[in-house]
Amino acid sequence: MIPSQPALRLIQSDDKTGIDGAGKTGIDGAGNAGIDGTGADALVTSVKAALRSRRSSVAIVSTFNGRQPVGCAVSAFLSLSLQPPSLLVSLRSGSETLGHIQSSNRFGLSLLADEHRALVDVFSHGRAGERFGATDYGVVHGVPVVDDAPAVFACTLTAQIPMYDHTLVVGEVLSADLVDTHAELTVGASTTAPQAVAAGETPTGRTVSR
Repeated sequence: MIPSQPALRLIQSDDKTGIDGAGKTGIDGAGNAGIDGTGADALVTSVKAALRSRRSSVAIVSTFNGRQPVGCAVSAFLSLSLQPPSLLVSLRSGSETLGHIQSSNRFGLSLLADEHRALVDVFSHGRAGERFGATDYGVVHGVPVVDDAPAVFACTLTAQIPMYDHTLVVGEVLSADLVDTHAELTVGASTTAPQAVAAGETPTGRTVSR
């Protein structure tokens, strides 16, 4: 159930994650070569369109804010290693969910099934602490996980790597449970899914994660 390849920010929620912004990159000086202004906007649009052409699994990354469960929808996650078992999740730096993961030093990852499609929208909007009101959840190794999710993982935070406007969160897996074999939910290509789901972003025609 763990994606073998990174889902390149196809889903985002209140964390406003994903491929965004206009960065004036290029060669400075006399040549003034590079991507700037309108060119940068066009490149970002093209990259988004290309990424949407592939399908990505969707998951809820979660933790506790004290006693309250918090989380967001993500597609930017992958299996990092098996010795030891570890996962990597990309979240927008400064996002609400990321902040609580940093405080608790643990996080859960619940892969979603097709019947959980409505949760993608819920976990992509509003405050991270209000989303679990839309679903039942259990607690595994001190982190909340979505009930009836096809597979759930509990991880301890082992590394944080700032990268551009995101932070790569690495977690060593404490437990991995295959709960169900129902078809997992994916987004991309012809999927009519909520506009916001990849590494935390608001609905702007991109992806989701907060």
